[in-house]
Amino acid sequence: MTRDASTRSVRRRKRRGLWLILGSSLVLVGLVAVAVFVRRPESDDQRFARLWEPGAREQMTETEREELRRQWKQLDPETKKRVNQIVFHQELDRARQEFARKSLDEQKAWVDGEIVQMRERVRNLSREERAKIEQQLNAEEGQTYLKNIFTSYHQELSARERAVLEPLAREFIIQLETFQ
Repeated sequence: MTRDASTRSVRRRKRRGLWLILGSSLVLVGLVAVAVFVRRPESDDQRFARLWEPGAREQMTETEREELRRQWKQLDPETKKRVNQIVFHQELDRARQEFARKSLDEQKAWVDGEIVQMRERVRNLSREERAKIEQQLNAEEGQTYLKNIFTSYHQELSARERAVLEPLAREFIIQLETFQ
């Protein structure tokens, strides 16, 4: 083999390697561009959780609310659980921010006010509303929902937060027992 043939062979291999690197780079740049510029469709849990943002439900018509309820019933239990967790964390963050601005006495007064409102809401329920709530609480989905609420209450809240909210949690349990 001559020297020219061997240098051509080396050049050919180098050129082939450069083309492979260039091609791989273009594929990588294309994948990054697709990931950055192509918007992924919103998942069910994100869409439902977004509806719990302040003012979102108030802007909906009754027809839209009915459609939302129908869609909620069709969701699988795992998605419902994720939505509930997202909403719980949103509400928890909002409550923590609000509580941070209040003194301990103001926090306790807020809890007392919530207890009064809870009692009034339960007292003012019609027989049909009570029956519907009772049915929901006795269903497996309702039991799972309550279990998740209390698990999150104990795992997500600090001891100080639980101490302040304890009377409200106790009243919640008392009101739940009225549906038995």
